[in-house]
Amino acid sequence: MSSERDILPGYVKPIHYDLKLSKIDVKNNTFEGEVAIQLEIKEDTNKIILHASNLEFKKTIVNYSVAKTESNIKVESIEFDGKKELVTIHLNETLRADPSAKLLLTIIYTGEIKTNMEGFYRSDYKDINGEDQIALSTQFEATTARVTFPSFDEPNLKATFQLSLTIAEDFTALSNTPILSSKVLDDGKKKGSIEAHGLKTVIFEKTVIQSTYLFAWAIGKLDYIETFTDRLYNGKRLPVRVYTQEGISEQGKFGLEVAKKAIDILSEIFEIDYVLSKIDLISIPSYSHNAMENWGLITFRPTALLYDPKTSSEEYKLKVCYVICHELAHQWFGNLVTMDWWDELWLNEGFATWVGYYVADLIYPEWKVFETQIFQGQQTALIADSVRSSHPVEVPIKSSSDIDQVFDHISYLKGGSVIHQFAKTLGVKTFLKGVSHYLNKNKFANGTTNDLLSSISEVSGQSVLSIAEDWIRKIGFPYVEVQSLENGDVKFIQKRFLSAGDATNEENTTVWSIPLNISTGFKPEDLNTQTLNEKELIVPKLSESFFKVNKDNVGFFRVVYDDKSGELIQQNISKLSNVDKAGLINDSFITSIAGLSKTSRFLSLLQHFKGESEYIVLSSLIQNLKNFSSLWYGVSERVQTGLKQYFKDIISSAALSVLDIEKPKDFLAITLRNELLSAGVSFGIDDITNKGKSLFDKLIKAENIDPSLRFFILSSTISSSDATEDQFNSILEYIKASTSLDAREIGLTALSSVSNPTLILRALELILSEDIPIMDVQFIANGLSKNSKAKIAFWEYLAANYDAIYTRLNVNRVVFDRFIKFTLGRYSDSTLYTTIEQFFKDKDIYGFERSLYQVLDQIKTNSAWVERDDNDVEEWLQEHNYI
Repeated sequence: MSSERDILPGYVKPIHYDLKLSKIDVKNNTFEGEVAIQLEIKEDTNKIILHASNLEFKKTIVNYSVAKTESNIKVESIEFDGKKELVTIHLNETLRADPSAKLLLTIIYTGEIKTNMEGFYRSDYKDINGEDQIALSTQFEATTARVTFPSFDEPNLKATFQLSLTIAEDFTALSNTPILSSKVLDDGKKKGSIEAHGLKTVIFEKTVIQSTYLFAWAIGKLDYIETFTDRLYNGKRLPVRVYTQEGISEQGKFGLEVAKKAIDILSEIFEIDYVLSKIDLISIPSYSHNAMENWGLITFRPTALLYDPKTSSEEYKLKVCYVICHELAHQWFGNLVTMDWWDELWLNEGFATWVGYYVADLIYPEWKVFETQIFQGQQTALIADSVRSSHPVEVPIKSSSDIDQVFDHISYLKGGSVIHQFAKTLGVKTFLKGVSHYLNKNKFANGTTNDLLSSISEVSGQSVLSIAEDWIRKIGFPYVEVQSLENGDVKFIQKRFLSAGDATNEENTTVWSIPLNISTGFKPEDLNTQTLNEKELIVPKLSESFFKVNKDNVGFFRVVYDDKSGELIQQNISKLSNVDKAGLINDSFITSIAGLSKTSRFLSLLQHFKGESEYIVLSSLIQNLKNFSSLWYGVSERVQTGLKQYFKDIISSAALSVLDIEKPKDFLAITLRNELLSAGVSFGIDDITNKGKSLFDKLIKAENIDPSLRFFILSSTISSSDATEDQFNSILEYIKASTSLDAREIGLTALSSVSNPTLILRALELILSEDIPIMDVQFIANGLSKNSKAKIAFWEYLAANYDAIYTRLNVNRVVFDRFIKFTLGRYSDSTLYTTIEQFFKDKDIYGFERSLYQVLDQIKTNSAWVERDDNDVEEWLQEHNYI
């Protein structure tokens, strides 16, 4: 074993797998499997070590041939290591690493059909007629292929695969490749085989060489819709299909059109045609993530693939479009060329995040996807990366137990943001040329961060590796302090940014190469492309007129202005782009939390955006106001009331302007309307709340209501202090009875806004309710932890019911990890920090330890902010007549 990673020894290497699954028993959740693995012997060995977890071996056969002599090698013993998920097959003779040697390992075994959305698992659902149905599918990323078949379950141990499934005759089976043959088995009259009645065996074509985590299949009663690409692939238009449960395939139309366009766009920008002969996208009823990029068979949570224009909320269009583009990007970046090991997960996810938005923007330019989503993702990543317990983009991974925790905002969103910074600095076309070079150079193999950066350097003629090193391999990021000097010069100083604002000298040693991109106006010539690659830089005569650092927020850093430069910006708000306005709001808010600027300064800045109408600006404004309100729950009632009044004052005109308008035709206008109305409810604008309440009965009675207004209507009603048990029950019934796929997500999020203490308890109980699938618990839990009226009760409920919650959610480690990560960091009470820290002292935190340390960091930071600036905020509110 490697001293740095818990990986398989290199004695043998897989070449090809033949996998047969039969006797799939959904009553007992079992199946029988037979896997035959062709192996290359790399070193002389008397043992074969591979991965398997919770599989019962029935028979193990080792066939060895060398120099035309074949023999069966006797298996002396089989050793199982459950913790490391390894099997060691000890042999009674040594296998020689002869070039002519051939080795075939055959294992007949039994396995378990899982119910936790991992491995080979079942989804139970009701069809459109209300009948109980079962779908079977796989989720092998990161390391759960081994719970379904014995395998060499590491990304750089690529092989080809051929799959055979024996299933019920009336079920459809799908896999990475098209069906090679499908044969109905004998009905039992000839052989007396009663088990064979009503069964068929489906054999799929051999796959291209790929990693185990991308091997996939799905089985169920399915419908599909189909289209074909505009471009030709091997002389033919590529078939693109969306599969769903029976009766709802029409909801795949929007996603199908997106997929068709995205495949052609990606083939062009990567300069490599999609390599398989088909692409299927399938909706899986039970799903822990949004989607999985299995090569040729992408699996999705229903709300990430399907969209019904009659019943779906409009904002789900963006989710569907982006997730499809992201997963299709993986068909090249991840599947065709795979990261060498999981520490370079960011190569897959960071790039797919960035290019997913890039492609979505090309398909729907009017949505301004690239502008808005890249910015929002960057802001989320900056927050996640501002705590000491963050990790580098390229993070050391020792064992499989570490992998799940790095499927996080750092790998995805910081990775994507750093790529955005490189791409914009080099030029997007040049950057993509470099990516294409990397893919062509490493196709059907594995690549590393250095491979990618070397290819980009080769194409661009710039040494990208030296610039990128600190952004990728160092934890955290910088902030730039702007100091106006007496002679008009401006000094820029870079320092490590921590959300607590307390970086030590030891933590402040990295010198990043920062693209300052200093803007003095809208024209191209108004951009000064200075790079800060020392601790300090002086730019002459800059403060004599307006300037703004980090034009369009391309760079992954924060900016703290001194009073003079900050005042200049506020006097010239009209000279800022929409992204710059949004970036200014976010930087001001976050640096006030860190204690690098006063919170009163942030409150003053907001006054300049009262008349704002642009989506990205208002969206950022609303998000920061909601976060502010959520974290200041422990201050005096006087300050809370003043803040609410001020926030209401900031957004009232914009929110009221959309209250009575007809549904806009423009996607961004619809999305902005929804966010403004939601903010109106949050900050108690009576006209907005009353309008929502007036529509509640119509919505519950399924009258003709714009589906995009459902969250606004439900939250208006249930967040009111006079909300009733009957209304709570009505929303639960609405969730259960609605035919809309997004009803449960929207309804549960709305229920989390309760303020009535009795209903808060009802909402909390949903966390353990069997009526709420564990994949959807996040929608109630996350909202309750943000809700200033419910968050203390949330912690008390979690502490009192921890064992039951852990038992329920931790059947899928990713689900529980995210439950902790996205709820517990929303507190700002130093006493509660100690309580939570002590609570977990005697708990088994395996699988979520990184997230726990991160949320504790967040609580400590939030607490220090509120304690430090409570008087500052109160004085400002009093001075401006809000209290």
